[in-house]
Amino acid sequence: MSTAMMARAMCLEIVTEPTLAQHQAWWQDVVVDPIVPQVFTDLMPATLEAFLAPAERGDVRPTVFLDGDGEVLGAFWLHDYGSMQGHPYTWCGTYVRPQYRHRFSAAIGRAMRQVCTLYGYRTIFVACRHSNCAAQRFAERAFRLHRLGVYPQWAPFEGRLDDVVLFTARREDSALCWRVAAERAHAFQAWMANTHIVSVSR
Repeated sequence: MSTAMMARAMCLEIVTEPTLAQHQAWWQDVVVDPIVPQVFTDLMPATLEAFLAPAERGDVRPTVFLDGDGEVLGAFWLHDYGSMQGHPYTWCGTYVRPQYRHRFSAAIGRAMRQVCTLYGYRTIFVACRHSNCAAQRFAERAFRLHRLGVYPQWAPFEGRLDDVVLFTARREDSALCWRVAAERAHAFQAWMANTHIVSVSR
């Protein structure tokens, strides 16, 4: 399914059921982009097949954005979504291809909000590595999120736990964001411990 969104002079197409070719278009940049290991956690899949496997189970909802000529600008995905006390929430991830990061950032940010609305999410969370200032600016200026603060040693980046900055779409969801972030932090720590055990056993 796809829908067009006018963004001032730009028209982006939101594709919620991308083809394999559309996924391959942005993934080919992921595998050669030097910033990827620095900005995504160590749990980021190494192959497109591994990335799409959770989507087939319904654990991830991937979307791609196209420009007016049908070029793939990047991808956006909802993940680790759930409900706490009847309150549905989602975490978000995104990858914008290098050549489109500045020109289309505002339009992509608005399209990301539209995708969340399409799936019925108003409670939206994002975590950016503390050193990733570009992603933090994008979260605030393009995605229009509110900065909450730093969660120390939250997730594994480049082999070690590192700090992230948390963002939320609505200030009233701040407490929920910290609570759910703590749950994810425990899961990351368990993953790190298991990875270390496997490495030692080898």
